[in-house]
Amino acid sequence: NAETDVTRSGDPHEGQTYSGCQVERLLARGGMGSVYYGKRVEDGLPVVVKFLAAHLAQDQGLRARFRREGEVLQRLPAHPNVVGVLGLSDENHPEPHLVMEFVDGLSLEKVLQEQWSLPWDEAVKIGVEIAEALAAAHAHGIVHRDVKPANVLVTRDDRVKVVDFG
Repeated sequence: NAETDVTRSGDPHEGQTYSGCQVERLLARGGMGSVYYGKRVEDGLPVVVKFLAAHLAQDQGLRARFRREGEVLQRLPAHPNVVGVLGLSDENHPEPHLVMEFVDGLSLEKVLQEQWSLPWDEAVKIGVEIAEALAAAHAHGIVHRDVKPANVLVTRDDRVKVVDFG
């Protein structure tokens, strides 16, 4: 449950605690919601807290779809190329959110913007890791439906993590 103070930034999520995680700063905002960096209070583990946009949270169908994403990914066995879901807000929480593993790196979209193209061997490695992530998800009845460079993260040690199975 969120505390009530608003931090200096004016962002109502920053500085608050959700599902045992202290939200520190905004990472990204999109049409479906926002993603924040935070830390799990119990052990300081870096996490990402993903919120469904407030205007979308009013739609029970979208709330249910968002929740299903979290539930499905929680059931998926840990895989090195799929971002892990660590927690999920309860069904009636006024601000639906998922707590996910923090991936230290850049989206493939940003990598391509910076480098324009990749050496063939690096591109093949990334493609194989994306395919392995999707195969693991498919083996458990999960279809991604929005595979694109923005939904592929490349870690600092060059491992691929597929995100946003919504």
